[in-house]
Amino acid sequence: MLCPKCKKEIDDLISECPFCHTYIKTNEGQRKKLSDKRRGQLTDKRRKKDKNKTIRVRAVPDGTEIKRGLGKRGLKLVIAGGIAAVFIILIIVIVMALTASKGLRYAEDASVYIGEQPQTLNVRTGIQYLDESKFYGVNSALTFDYIYESEKSVKVQGIEYPAWAVTLSVSDHGGHISRVTYTDFSVLKHDIRGKKLDACIDLDRFASGTKQSAVMKEIDLSPYSITYSEDGGVTYVYKYYYKRDNGDEQAMLTRVTFSDKGKYKYSTNEVLIPKNM
Repeated sequence: MLCPKCKKEIDDLISECPFCHTYIKTNEGQRKKLSDKRRGQLTDKRRKKDKNKTIRVRAVPDGTEIKRGLGKRGLKLVIAGGIAAVFIILIIVIVMALTASKGLRYAEDASVYIGEQPQTLNVRTGIQYLDESKFYGVNSALTFDYIYESEKSVKVQGIEYPAWAVTLSVSDHGGHISRVTYTDFSVLKHDIRGKKLDACIDLDRFASGTKQSAVMKEIDLSPYSITYSEDGGVTYVYKYYYKRDNGDEQAMLTRVTFSDKGKYKYSTNEVLIPKNM
């Protein structure tokens, strides 16, 4: 535009002519419009930026809350970290399950050779059963003639045991395998008494001949040991403890026997005291 006094070309938005220093009042409206326009543009930019942020609330000691932005990249890192943690936990659970089932599978395979000589089992399975455990605790806690055990170990009250063991008992007459037992020491690693339950296991409501699956569902507990006997029966042993009415914690051992056809036969409960834990 032209300065109204000196008629020289000047900027449309200035308030004073740089040549004659005349105050240009007519430019105030245009300046205000431009200023409002620029503020609007900045506000729109901030709104777009805020949409790309996730608001996270962090609690502070005085009970107030502080909101702060967590960008897309930070959110992706948090999600990735969570997925990785879940994946690691899943792998650990799977490995533990496979390790335990491996020992049980060896016991099931060995049970096929009940009635035969231990040497036959060694030759046909390629597994060398020994007459002694490398763990002192096992030799003291279990009665057996031959044993095959996990290379991995667990500690129970400071004493090292194999994670699991498969033991063979041999008959006095003929020297054949009469009993195969799978023992899972890992169920005692947190407490030698086993898992804490709300009450003593009571299977009185189950009649002889009930399906094994129904009884096992009622127990809902990992067995401490499983024994395959010469008569075809299979006995599950559970170690656990519960709080009595007087507040005392009582350690228990429950034995549940099934037939070779998977039918419930009978069960017994035994109160455990420190000397026979």
